Amino acid sequence: MKENIKLFAKVSTTLFTSILNDEQMNNSIVEQIDLQGDRQKYRTNVKAQMTDWNMIDKPGFNSLVNIICNNVKEISMTKYNIPFNPIINDIWGINYKKNDTTLEHDHWPSTFSCVYYINPPKNCPSLIFSELDFQLKPKHGLLVIFEGWLKHYVPKVDFEGSRYTVSCNVGYHK
Repeated sequence: MKENIKLFAKVSTTLFTSILNDEQMNNSIVEQIDLQGDRQKYRTNVKAQMTDWNMIDKPGFNSLVNIICNNVKEISMTKYNIPFNPIINDIWGINYKKNDTTLEHDHWPSTFSCVYYINPPKNCPSLIFSELDFQLKPKHGLLVIFEGWLKHYVPKVDFEGSRYTVSCNVGYHK
């Protein structure tokens, strides 16, 4: 006899946000994104100009990595009461232009994922968390940290300028 298994789950998560104010870091990151150009050729979930996956040692990115790791340590202790030794598995930059998009996806098995915004133009697309029925409007210097299993996407929107973001995956280092 085959059992019918029903999964009933209520999505429970927290988005962790902070505003960073380091214009030297921001300028270095934008410069690196522009230098890299489109390395992924729209072959990933990101349908926009995207850098290499491993930008961890590049100017600006290296400063952001330290900030992200410190925030993840604090989040882990505050929300979960668990010490966490984070490691950045991947970190990349994106330059969205009008009508670029990112398909819905998650970052499982990463424990945490992050998005960081630099000078987002007026009317640029929000980050959509479909399971939460929530939209997050980009702001300059906004760092968003969320659990890696959370599905999200960026819709196509007609806007002027460049929407610069940095995304990363955070795992646990033993």
